[in-house]
Amino acid sequence: AVVSTQSTGSEEQVDEEDTPTETNEGNDDVLNRTAAQADIDEYCNEVLSKANQSEKSGQIQEAIDAYREAQNLKPCPDIATKIRELEENLVVNTNQNSSESELDVEYYNKLIIDGREFLNEEKLEDALKVYNEALKLKFSDKLQKRINKLM
Repeated sequence: AVVSTQSTGSEEQVDEEDTPTETNEGNDDVLNRTAAQADIDEYCNEVLSKANQSEKSGQIQEAIDAYREAQNLKPCPDIATKIRELEENLVVNTNQNSSESELDVEYYNKLIIDGREFLNEEKLEDALKVYNEALKLKFSDKLQKRINKLM
């Protein structure tokens, strides 16, 4: 806003044509932008929290997706680095899992068969041990119920 003053001797005359309302509008814009940025920052923090929780719980792809969303909201080199690290780990784990998966399936099946044999022989502790080991390899509601019955 432009405020012009004209001096007439000992008193000042203010031209009321341009009042400070333009300055207030400019301040409102700044406040609106500041509030919008605060909303973005808050949402970004929520997304980062979700990403951290997903990563801790082993849901790597969900963590990567959340970190990417945070990166789009508020670019940061640390987030970009975290995304790269998780993507590299995901690729490594996927390659390891694909080569190990056949062995895991065979081993899992062997554990289930051994568990059944132990049950037939009434060796409940041995059956429980191998069933728990199988459950660690692959979760199954049916196997969990079987374990619960043995306990």
